[in-house]
Amino acid sequence: MTALNELEVTKSSLWRAGLPAVCLGWVWARLCIASGFLTAHLLVDRLETPRGSEQIQQGLFTWDGAFYRGLAQQWYTRPLGGAGSGLSGEEARFFPVYPALAKALGPLFGGHADWALIAISNIAAFLGAWVLWKLATEVLQGQDQGEAAPTLGRSVADRSAVLIAIFPAAFVLAFAYSEGLALLVVAGTLLALHRRNFVLAGLLALLAAAIRPVGGLLLVPIAIELLRAQPRPRWWNWIVGLGGPFLGFGLALIWIERSTGELLLPLRLQRQIRGGFQDPVTRVLEPVGELIRGNFRDVYNLGFMVVFLLLFVFMLLGARSSGPKLPTSWIAYSGVSLLLLLSSQVTDSLGRYGLLVVPFIVALALWADRRWRMIAVGIACSAGLIWLTSEALLGRLVP
Repeated sequence: MTALNELEVTKSSLWRAGLPAVCLGWVWARLCIASGFLTAHLLVDRLETPRGSEQIQQGLFTWDGAFYRGLAQQWYTRPLGGAGSGLSGEEARFFPVYPALAKALGPLFGGHADWALIAISNIAAFLGAWVLWKLATEVLQGQDQGEAAPTLGRSVADRSAVLIAIFPAAFVLAFAYSEGLALLVVAGTLLALHRRNFVLAGLLALLAAAIRPVGGLLLVPIAIELLRAQPRPRWWNWIVGLGGPFLGFGLALIWIERSTGELLLPLRLQRQIRGGFQDPVTRVLEPVGELIRGNFRDVYNLGFMVVFLLLFVFMLLGARSSGPKLPTSWIAYSGVSLLLLLSSQVTDSLGRYGLLVVPFIVALALWADRRWRMIAVGIACSAGLIWLTSEALLGRLVP
C-alpha cells in the first residue's frame, strides 16, 4: 500500500471513529425529546399554559417552526400579508436558506415541504455533531501535549458530539428550526479555518449568514485566523474570508426584499421583538431581582446566562494555564457572541443561540474531563432536555 493510500485510510478511519459518539448523542437526544412530548401531554391539564394546547398540537412545527413551515409552503408575503395567505409578514424575520432548501426538496417527500424541514433539521444535526467531533479532535490533537494528545483530543471530541445533542436547548435540533443546518455550517467553518482553508471558510460563513443573521459573527474567528496565519495568506483569502459573512447577510436581505418589497424588513421586525440595546451587566442582574421577587418568567434564560458566562470564564482561565487550550479565535468568537446575546432587552431563545457557538460546547466537554463530572453533566443535560422540550410544547418557554 502506498503512503498516499495509507493516509486516505487513516483519514477515513478517523471520521468513522466519531460515529459511535455521534450516534449515541443523536439517538439519546431524540429519546429525551420523545419523553418531553410525553411529559407535556401528561401535564397540559395540570399546569397553567399561556397558549392552551396550541404548541402541543403543532408538535415539531411549534413556535418558529410554524413560520418556517409557512415559508416552505407559501414563501414570503408583503408585510400585511395577502388575503387568505395565513401569513402576516412577520415571517420575514427568518432568513431564506433553510425554507428554500425544504421547498426544493419537497418533491422527494411527496410534495410535503414541511416533512423536508424536519428531515433537513435532523440529518444536518447529525452531520453537524460529526463535523464538531472532527473539529475538536484535530484542534486538541494539534496541541503539544505529548503522547496524551491523541487520547485527549478523541475523548473531548466524543463528549462534544454527545453534549451538542443533549444540551437542554438542543431540542430545536429535532424541530423544524434552522439550528441543525446552522450547526453543520458553523462547525464546518471552524474546521476549514483550523485547516487554513480560508476560501472554504468564507464560503461556509456566507451560507451561515444567509441561514441565520448571527452567522455573520463568524467574521470574528475568520479575521483573527487570517491575521495569525503564517505565511501570510494571499489576497483572495482575505477577500473571500472576510467578505463571505457580509455577502451572505446582504444576499439574504435582497432575497427577502424581492418578495416583501422592503430591504431592511427583517432587521426592523427583529428590533421590534428584541428591543433596543441594554448593557449586559444590568441585563443579567434583572432576572436575578425578578427571581427574588417571585417572578420566574426569565428563570430559564438566567440559567443559560450563568452557564455560558461560566464557560467563557473557563475558556479564559484555560488560555492562561498549562493545560489544553481552545484557540484564541474561538474565545473571541464566544465573547462577542455572548456580548451580543446579553445586550438585548429580550433574551428569549438565548439557550439555542448559545448552542450554535460551538466553542461553548467544546469548553463544557473539556471541563467534564472526570467521570463524575461527565455523569453529572449528562444527567443534568438529559433532564433539562426533557423538561425544556415539555415547557416549549406547553407554551411556558419561548425556544
